[in-house]
Amino acid sequence: MFSLGFSEFLKNIKNNILVLAELILIYVAAIFMMSAISEQYSLINGIKTFFDRTGTFVKQDTIATETTVTDEELLENLTGVERIVRPVRTNLYGDIDGNRYNLNFITNNSDYVKSIPRLTEGRWCEDAEHEDGIINIVLSDNVPFKVPVGDIVNLEGYNFRVTGYYGIKEMVFGLTNTLNTDGSESYINMYGTVNEFLEYNDPMSEYYAIASYEDVNREMKDRMYGGMFMIIDYYDDLSEQDIEKNMDILCTKFKYTADVDMFDMRNIYTYSMELLRIKFVPVAVIFGLTFILTLTCIFNAASLNVMREQHNYGIYFICGNNWKNTVILSFMHWVCLSVTALIAAGVISAFVRVSNLYNGLAFSFGWMNILSLTVITVLILIFAVLLPFVMLRKMQPVNILRNNE
Repeated sequence: MFSLGFSEFLKNIKNNILVLAELILIYVAAIFMMSAISEQYSLINGIKTFFDRTGTFVKQDTIATETTVTDEELLENLTGVERIVRPVRTNLYGDIDGNRYNLNFITNNSDYVKSIPRLTEGRWCEDAEHEDGIINIVLSDNVPFKVPVGDIVNLEGYNFRVTGYYGIKEMVFGLTNTLNTDGSESYINMYGTVNEFLEYNDPMSEYYAIASYEDVNREMKDRMYGGMFMIIDYYDDLSEQDIEKNMDILCTKFKYTADVDMFDMRNIYTYSMELLRIKFVPVAVIFGLTFILTLTCIFNAASLNVMREQHNYGIYFICGNNWKNTVILSFMHWVCLSVTALIAAGVISAFVRVSNLYNGLAFSFGWMNILSLTVITVLILIFAVLLPFVMLRKMQPVNILRNNE
């Protein structure tokens, strides 16, 4: 039955070319829509541990130039703090391939920040082997030099092993130079891309390395200084007075600016989820309407296909097939059509992702993609099964043959 259905598919491929194009379009749209939603949720889930606790998001516009403060110093001086997570950064100068470069470094506590940018090459810096005297890094792929993965470069006396490269449009926690000033903070303000820096600054100074937190703490934590924000997790019984006292200590002893702003992490989570809803509900509605239109077109195409194949169906019946097998035949025809569309959509999506055409579009293939594509395919195949059954069940083979003489 499958071979017969496949032959029907090949025979009618020209008639179904528009249907095939519609299926490919809806599959590609579903892949990228689900990928975008999945990517945004992964950014939230990457720091979800902070939203489940009593914590404060602390932001400041500036910090004293190259003031280095360790997490241990902050924990020692602040009251009732369970943990502190903050992106720390620095920049180093050195000669690579005979040219002098300024390389920016950023690192995050990998025990709490689980969001990892997609790599274009190599391994994540925390996953590679760690050695004394060496700091693992992944480089932004806009660097003008090419250090082979696994090689070591020396900058200002520090040895760095390049374990991989990441794209300049990948979201990196803490890589941000802008925070909202209207009092509305969300998860998205904690992330940034190298590309955002390139739009406003000299491209020659915007090369970024993400360093292993473990290696930085062991080799060069005295060179790292705080970024534009930190997340402070408090014990549940900490009073508002103690929180205010902590902010005063940040501003005086640790030279944070006096205009430090604080936000409850749970409020940030609520606002973040609302932001996602506002962003994706209209997209989902448009996709739903497009899918309904596609189903309508598929319905019409399937109807025409059944009408064209009535004569063959009648012959199959006289040769011993029943209507149940005829329905299965139509089903196999649409299975072949759907599988072809899925393969083509996957190839197109992968090509767009790896080429410069994608312009930062998210592309992943997780459970959300599998679920959405499965639902779409099942609905299409339901049409394929029900339509011939409804149209042919009351017809007699003799009448079908007579009408198609």
